[in-house]
Amino acid sequence: MTLWFVGRGADPATESIGTVSEKSTPDKAYRVYIAWRDGEGWQPMKVEELKQNDKR
Repeated sequence: MTLWFVGRGADPATESIGTVSEKSTPDKAYRVYIAWRDGEGWQPMKVEELKQNDKR
């Protein structure tokens, strides 16, 4: 997996946004929204398939 971008979410203390793809298919990228849950760790909240990798 390639991590193209990591940024802050709506609540910078508990949310992040990342852009990821497989190494073999860098143009098939996903935007992943994650949130920290006490006692559980990072949990995915939403995943979007991108039409193009805007972070490449």
